[in-house]
Amino acid sequence: MSVTQADSRNSLRFLILILFAAAAFRITLLDVVPPGVNQDEAMHAWDAWCLLKTGMDHGGARWPVFCESFGLRESHAAPFVYLLIPFQSLLGMNIWSTRLPSAMAGTLAVALVYFFVARFGNRRTALLAATMLAISPWHVHLSRLAFEASIGPTMLLAGLVLVCRSGLLDFDDEPKRAKASRLLASGIVFGLLTWTYNAYRVFVPVFLVGTTMVLWRFLKARLSFVEIARVAAIGSVGFLLGVSPFVAASFLSPEKAWGRATSEFVLTKSPSFAAGFATMAKTYALQLSPSFLFWEGDPSLVQSVPGHGQLYYVVGVFVLTGLALVVRHWRSQPLGRLVVVWILLAPIPAGMTMLASGHALRASTVIPAYEILAGIGLCGILEWSARWSASGRVVMRSILVVALTVSAGRFAYVFFVDYPKIAGPSFWEEYRPLFADVAARQKDYDLILLSPNECPQNGTLYLFYTGADPHRYFEAPKRFWHGKDWDSLVQYGNVYFAYYRNLPTIVRESFADRKELRVLVAERSDVAVQGELLRTFRYSDGRDAMKLYEVRVTLGPS
Repeated sequence: MSVTQADSRNSLRFLILILFAAAAFRITLLDVVPPGVNQDEAMHAWDAWCLLKTGMDHGGARWPVFCESFGLRESHAAPFVYLLIPFQSLLGMNIWSTRLPSAMAGTLAVALVYFFVARFGNRRTALLAATMLAISPWHVHLSRLAFEASIGPTMLLAGLVLVCRSGLLDFDDEPKRAKASRLLASGIVFGLLTWTYNAYRVFVPVFLVGTTMVLWRFLKARLSFVEIARVAAIGSVGFLLGVSPFVAASFLSPEKAWGRATSEFVLTKSPSFAAGFATMAKTYALQLSPSFLFWEGDPSLVQSVPGHGQLYYVVGVFVLTGLALVVRHWRSQPLGRLVVVWILLAPIPAGMTMLASGHALRASTVIPAYEILAGIGLCGILEWSARWSASGRVVMRSILVVALTVSAGRFAYVFFVDYPKIAGPSFWEEYRPLFADVAARQKDYDLILLSPNECPQNGTLYLFYTGADPHRYFEAPKRFWHGKDWDSLVQYGNVYFAYYRNLPTIVRESFADRKELRVLVAERSDVAVQGELLRTFRYSDGRDAMKLYEVRVTLGPS
């Protein structure tokens, strides 16, 4: 066996170990950390469930490009919803089948970052970059949420790996047809990614142009002008194929395709272009701020662990070291140049929206650029320490291993132990046991009244947790509240998603012909309900969340 083959096998063995660590971070306790489900996660699952059972989303659209979700201006791109369908066909509609696609995609991203970086010729840097991504607090958290943004880094890396495998970086003996098919596939992936999540609509085109400019000298040294033109043509065809449904939707239903993006665009809310540009510059800078990256992270309890940055402190040291190495070897470091430009371009989409801090989802376009740059820096540190004495090398490597282990261990403890106790209200964890109890009692009551408890989409959570039958959903009496930006389900059959104070109105309007009603009421613990207390539901930190009552309503002589 040659030295190269032995190195390759050893690298793959290390990669497998890294993938096990990545999977453990992303799949362990997936149904309870984060606790409960976010309303967006529940809606994605519910739309996928409706499509699986009926071929329509919950709004009645057949195999849509954008699912209606919470209304026209809150429509969600369909690719992620379609990804859930095969998992639901095997596991049903539950938290596991909803989050597992993101977790698996996140684990796959760790392998893809290795193969991408390795194409530039340094397996050690590739392994280190994969390690950084495997334990990245930003990517771990993102991979455990059923959001469109969760699969963005994986799709971006898949497109890049396919580009690398198309012959842009090497000239092996594979047939041209195979290389062309990979290039076409990469274009399709980039096109789909542009459609999948709002931030990538801006980032993907800018990134592709920026990458081409940065690597132009590198490409010219390896390809003729005719070959570059052929590559561009094939990639463009693939991109147009992937993005074409989104382009069509932009013309046929622009409110669905651009409603959410338009409502968040800085210039639509600024008094002047100059003021809007200044706001964008400030918001752009927030995504690069040390506070966001290393100290506080995203203030949203849904998107980030409070008091913990998106990256580890020690990774910041590696990133700065990597940046210094890239700048020092700028002309001979194509991967480093690409990653630095990637980091500078990634905050543009978030910078174009109204934000008061860094945003873990809108700025996730930068994943895994920081991890790759950290891999370059850590590799440089190891090469520098290789010139030391044997004992010096052991000390340095021990320090690095301990620093990474402590960082990852601290995050694991905070994320799996502390975070669920404080994030419960943000994921409305109380609805999981509450709706299970309601479903068990439902047949014994004439009317079910479920308080929103500050969750305007508790109707969606009810459909999700009770595993509602889409066919019955379409046939049952329903009512919606229609707002400017989003809609809410307020009635499904005999279940009303309203506050207890609305009970007299509901009874008067819908049950006036009844003499007596047996009502099941779920309300916040601080609301007085005139009925028999059946059960109290609490958050993970022990605080009361909701209480379930039986209420008797008499309308006339018995």
